[in-house]
Amino acid sequence: MAMVSAPTSNTANVLSSALNILTRIAPVHHRHSFDISALTAQPVRPQPATIEHLAISLVDMGLPADRTTLAVAESFARVGVPITNANISAARATLVRVQGSSPAAIALASAIGVPQSPGVLRSLATVVQGLPQVADISPEAAQQIAIKISDSTSLDDLTLQVHDIVSRLSQSAESRIYRHEAIVRDPRIALLSLSHQQTSHARGADHLARHVEGQQVLNTAAYQVAIAAPLYFGFYAIYPGGRMVPIEAQILRILGDDAEEEKEDAESEETRLTIRVTTSRLGSVEVKLAVKTNRQMRCELRAHSDLACRLFRRFAPALGRALVTEGWDVRQISVVRVRDFNPLWFGGDSLTQPRHRMDSRV
Repeated sequence: MAMVSAPTSNTANVLSSALNILTRIAPVHHRHSFDISALTAQPVRPQPATIEHLAISLVDMGLPADRTTLAVAESFARVGVPITNANISAARATLVRVQGSSPAAIALASAIGVPQSPGVLRSLATVVQGLPQVADISPEAAQQIAIKISDSTSLDDLTLQVHDIVSRLSQSAESRIYRHEAIVRDPRIALLSLSHQQTSHARGADHLARHVEGQQVLNTAAYQVAIAAPLYFGFYAIYPGGRMVPIEAQILRILGDDAEEEKEDAESEETRLTIRVTTSRLGSVEVKLAVKTNRQMRCELRAHSDLACRLFRRFAPALGRALVTEGWDVRQISVVRVRDFNPLWFGGDSLTQPRHRMDSRV
């Protein structure tokens, strides 16, 4: 079975390359189908299931199909948590006990194996809600997790800024102390200080502090080899004139089967990166990279709007030449128009497509 592990810090170079692509081009969950195999006791071929299928299955299991139970079960199915009487009952009790939590946060905590304390659940619930809107936070708060981009910003400078952001959002200061690691500036501390000031943006700073904490919880768990979870980073880009743009990134390293790894490490190890930028003019645009250790690369440019897709298609040949100049063996560059983007905080396509992992769920 393929294994998943978190990438090392040198991934910042590839991450900044993807970010460079987007920043040069363009300064709510939706209910989808999910994996019905989460409801079965035996491995089955994954098939899309609807909320109606889920309700019927809950009744068959002797569980109520009320709104809360459906929300919990749907969240469990989306991230691959076993749907059992015990798990559903525990989640419902936690929702009552921890105000500010959510079914998605409980499912996420269960999937990555972290304690379901009030602080952890509230921070994960904030990640699920998304980065605060630019209008809701002050420039001072945004600068705690921001990179600065201008026409003169070089790729090397961008790489250094991204590496700094990744370092600060990977683990909390408390976690680094516990692991006897070098301490880096924890943006959560400064944001909490801003949240206690009597300003109109105090609530936004508090929301952002919880979001940062949620990222650190997710990323600390992702560094555990046994957890099949990606790294997730949410931050801002600040352009000349103070314009701010939210950015999200997901990083996942896929290792092939042991037998394959012994034969061809370069062919079996792949790092997948997704960078998403939301702009006022083009909407959400995304770069998805699949990079192997032998520097082979596949690139997919994704967007909601026809305008962004046309811009991507015009830009693709120049992008390919630039990546080759940087030493990448570019195998494919494609442009795809998408209706909905998946959340990047867990699991990628597993939220909208049947999960490929085949195992017993109950």
